[in-house]
Amino acid sequence: MLAADRLHADDTTVPVLAKGRTVAGRLWNYVRDDHPFGGTAPPAVWFRYSRDRKGEHPVDHLSGWTGIVQSDAYAGYNALAKPGRQPAPVVSAGCWTHRRRGLFKIAEKDKGPIAIEAVRPIDAIFEAERVINRAPAQHRFAVRQESSAPMVENPRTLITI
Repeated sequence: MLAADRLHADDTTVPVLAKGRTVAGRLWNYVRDDHPFGGTAPPAVWFRYSRDRKGEHPVDHLSGWTGIVQSDAYAGYNALAKPGRQPAPVVSAGCWTHRRRGLFKIAEKDKGPIAIEAVRPIDAIFEAERVINRAPAQHRFAVRQESSAPMVENPRTLITI
């Protein structure tokens, strides 16, 4: 897993029996899947457990590793990207799915027109990515420059309210 150039990182709660009651532990998930990027290594997932969600855990799990880590906005991953981190800072890549989730919940529950419109450019980015999935890196870059980059730089261009 730690030979991968990029990892997707996330954590989830797991129930743990503790002195006659259940508490929440954390299961940290590190996923490698380079097939969308034209890679040939088999997909893999690595799990680590902790009793809490302290940011020290991903720092410990990924000590010595460098590359791109894609994750939600959990601040516990921030230390991985700090200048001076050894052997080098990781490149932090946000996750559009996590970004979209909150907006989608508002759009779905409250029928909020602004939230509904805010989901539209993210959906357009997802569609653009589906089209170039598994294409060579140069082609993906060119398509992203043409289609996705303007949406990322100014997502309001797709909002019609």
